[in-house]
Amino acid sequence: ILKSSDSDKSIVWTNSTDSWDLNQGLTVGSTLYVDRASYTGKVGIGTATPATPLQVVGASIAHSTNAHAQLNILDTAAFGAYPKAGIVFQGYTTGTTPFTMGGIYMVKKNVLENNEDSLMRFLTRKESGIAEVQMTIDNDGNVGIGTTAPGGLLELSSSTADEPDLIITNTSTTADDQGGNIVFQTGDPDANLTDDDIIGDIRFLGQDNSDNDYITAGLIRCQINGTPDTDDMPGELGFYTNSGQNSSTLKMVIKSNGKVGI
Repeated sequence: ILKSSDSDKSIVWTNSTDSWDLNQGLTVGSTLYVDRASYTGKVGIGTATPATPLQVVGASIAHSTNAHAQLNILDTAAFGAYPKAGIVFQGYTTGTTPFTMGGIYMVKKNVLENNEDSLMRFLTRKESGIAEVQMTIDNDGNVGIGTTAPGGLLELSSSTADEPDLIITNTSTTADDQGGNIVFQTGDPDANLTDDDIIGDIRFLGQDNSDNDYITAGLIRCQINGTPDTDDMPGELGFYTNSGQNSSTLKMVIKSNGKVGI
């Protein structure tokens, strides 16, 4: 037993629990603080007044060119064992029995030595299930929702009929406000946009019955129709369908002057 006085300022070893009891908390310089007030057990690193069970306060430290952190989590698994580093979120489902609600973790993408490709995964959990990956950000910055291997900047995937849905909702209470938008923006870094430059496509693809390739069944294309100028962007809409081949062809066009060609 260590005591600073006869008051309740002591560090006591308890044999029955094999633990130290810090009656008045613990302060190590200005770095580590354990709050014993009201038996909260809050721990502060870099702060003497932690507001949560664990609070870390301090300037971020750069671990690489763009990675900055106050907390570093390291998996000691070998490089060939897909090392993972993450955080798990738990709660009580009944009494004092905890369950995993979800988590966030990073994982090495491959087993190659000196290869640092990594993925970030987000997990949630349904009733009577396990925590499963719902969203992935891959090493190229592609985001997959419902898929762990997104094929583009954003890919939505679902095994449920009539899904996935992309819903854009406007909740403005102002009369006559416009709703949401899907916007395609295109520029030319080498020169100005010119006639026939493509602004963007909306593509409809189906999986074939032999090699499972996705083939374009139809598309709607917007492209330049004329010569752009200051505050002037002439455009046309082309409608493409597939008559039974490996590509679609133009079937109808609406020109910049409003004329329709079929």
